[in-house]
Amino acid sequence: MARDAHSAGIRRRFGCAPERLAILIAAVVLATSAAAAQPLVVQGSTTFNRRVMEPHQAEIEAASGQRLTVIPNKTTPGLVALLEGRAQMTMISAPLARRSMNCGKSSRIARAIG
Repeated sequence: MARDAHSAGIRRRFGCAPERLAILIAAVVLATSAAAAQPLVVQGSTTFNRRVMEPHQAEIEAASGQRLTVIPNKTTPGLVALLEGRAQMTMISAPLARRSMNCGKSSRIARAIG
């Protein structure tokens, strides 16, 4: 149910399904990449990987002309890999807000990115 509400919010805000928005963003970023000969490393959320990358990776690679090396781990390690230069893109399925909805406790992601 939460997934449906999240998807509906993205549809209202951007006028398309979250998967299509992710594919569009990835294609634009990859199309403008200067390192087209080298595969781009994408790390992060296993949820994002399962819902977007697994079914659409070939489509993203075809649209962008860029090969991808996908490393599904979790959102936080994906962000850390991006910040440390071990990945060129990250897959995120958690909010980046400093405070989560969980009784005002700081989220793990906010602590990881500073």
